[in-house]
Amino acid sequence: ESEGAKYALIFEPSRGNNGIITSRRSCANAIVEVFGKSAHSSVYTQGVSAVVGLSNIMQKMNKLHDPSRDIYVNMGEISNSGPVNQVSDYARMEVSCRVDTKEQGEEYFKKYTDACDPELEGCTAKINCFPLEAPMERTEKNLHLFNIAVKAGKLLNMDLPEINAYGSGDSAKFSEYGLGTIDGL
Repeated sequence: ESEGAKYALIFEPSRGNNGIITSRRSCANAIVEVFGKSAHSSVYTQGVSAVVGLSNIMQKMNKLHDPSRDIYVNMGEISNSGPVNQVSDYARMEVSCRVDTKEQGEEYFKKYTDACDPELEGCTAKINCFPLEAPMERTEKNLHLFNIAVKAGKLLNMDLPEINAYGSGDSAKFSEYGLGTIDGL
């Protein structure tokens, strides 16, 4: 239905100060699973703790932050397979960071994968990186459309600042297809 379209206007509730979104970040999400060997905690050395293996991976993931690009790796939804009196043979966590481009997403998927060595004899790890949703990159077409909106705003005595949204959204699909896109109207 959009064949021949040049622009996409996304009428999602506006942001503070009537901001118009010209770019949106995407999420590089993954699940990390660690496998060890179960044992009763009274014979701890007969097991291999997947929780310890996961904590080793978490320490490496925590070093992947890149403040110069506003990229921070967050870990959550952490779980394991057993009670406190058992050496867990399974542990898992979810990992996420916000990225501006597909290339950054692929870069972080590689960094996640490289960090997934539990560094514990008897432990193995598996990572599942989810398909990267397209970010809405700040393109010349988006800026052209934004400038038209700013001129219209001036006619209405409205100030319309440019905003980069930190969350992904449907508007990214239109931008990915090459349409000039603004969001938050």
